[in-house]
Amino acid sequence: MGETIAEALERKGREQGRLEGKEEERVASLQSTLLRLLRKRFKKLPRKLEARINATTDVTELQTWLDNFVGARTLADVGVPMD
Repeated sequence: MGETIAEALERKGREQGRLEGKEEERVASLQSTLLRLLRKRFKKLPRKLEARINATTDVTELQTWLDNFVGARTLADVGVPMD
């Protein structure tokens, strides 16, 4: 017997929730990795910088900042806007 429309919608909602949960985990992992690496290299970080990183949910942007970190000599080189 096939599923009802309500069951199909419920299943799709659960699937979407799982995907969103995975994306949130990925974002949190990128944020924490970036902050950990910045603290290790630059010690104390400006609160605005930490707040900006923690507020960013764009995976591509976080990955770009991590990539920039590799060659960064200063916090500004990482490219995180603090305005």
